[in-house]
Amino acid sequence: MENLLIEHPSMSIYHGNEEPTTQAEDSSSKETTAMAARRDTHKAVAGRLLALEKRQPLKEMNTKSPSTRKESNGKSLKRKNQVYIRQHTSRKNKQYGRVTGKHTAMVAKRVETMLALCSSSLSFNAPLAAPASRTAGVSMMDIDGLKAQAKDLNPVVGFWDPLNLSGGEFWGDSNAATIGFLREAEIKHGRVAMAAFVGYIVHANDIRFPWKPFAGVDIGASPQVVWDNLPEVAKWQIILTIAFFEFWRENSYVLEKDGQTHYMRGGKPGYMPTFDQLPHPVPFNLFDPFGFSKNASPEKKAKGLLIEINNGRLAQIGIMGFLSEAKVPGSVPGLAGVGIRPYDGDVMAPFDANFHLF
Repeated sequence: MENLLIEHPSMSIYHGNEEPTTQAEDSSSKETTAMAARRDTHKAVAGRLLALEKRQPLKEMNTKSPSTRKESNGKSLKRKNQVYIRQHTSRKNKQYGRVTGKHTAMVAKRVETMLALCSSSLSFNAPLAAPASRTAGVSMMDIDGLKAQAKDLNPVVGFWDPLNLSGGEFWGDSNAATIGFLREAEIKHGRVAMAAFVGYIVHANDIRFPWKPFAGVDIGASPQVVWDNLPEVAKWQIILTIAFFEFWRENSYVLEKDGQTHYMRGGKPGYMPTFDQLPHPVPFNLFDPFGFSKNASPEKKAKGLLIEINNGRLAQIGIMGFLSEAKVPGSVPGLAGVGIRPYDGDVMAPFDANFHLF
């Protein structure tokens, strides 16, 4: 409804861009004609009020005074109509003001939002990532976050990076991706070291599975010798199993199905995907196979990660201490009298004894 003007029959009636036309009221009009005109005016005003209730925007609302009637009866009718129109016009203007005020606020909000989006798109021109509804939100850690985490891990030592690895950009990637790689490497090496530390103690104490072919094998030998004496096919099994875990861990498709991303792209460092995408069902997952931390709070998980990193760091120091003491007896204070069996092989060439790729 655009520029719609409804007045008394003696007033102009026009729509849109049409020129208003004035109809002179006949001085000899009958009372029935005046009453019919008044009834039509009432209906028109009621229609406009109904339109306002339906929140149809009205761009213009003007009223004009009716022409002067010559008869006293006509003047009385004109005055009544003027009072009626003024009352309803005032009421409609208030309603119209509320409606247009809301519309103005909405339009202003939309314009502000569009301007903000335009300005942000002009100032940041990074490649757009494909939307993934199941993908968790990225949480790239910067150097400040790394320093804060280091303080939580060890308030005494704090952040210690003498080689400035955390300030690098490995393989031409971003610094945030490099920090993600370093965090993943530390967690992974810590987990391997924890398993190796426990395994070294188990083998050094001649603990074996009670069934063949493990029972009674290499009793009295050091853990390094036990490894050297493994058949080649057994070593291949271990190596291929670790290679599969690495492939599964780095696979973007598997991570996406788990709702995760790569650790160099904002994913969780140390996250091991589930085996749900394997064609053959696997009863347990490698990480949290019994679901002990499934319902743990985020605070508890964050605290557990700090504990795991600290334990991993200590395990790396511990396993290297065992290997050093076995190679050079007496080289590690405190381990000389605990019964570390010597080893004259090369721990840095673990496949030299009977394992060759070619």
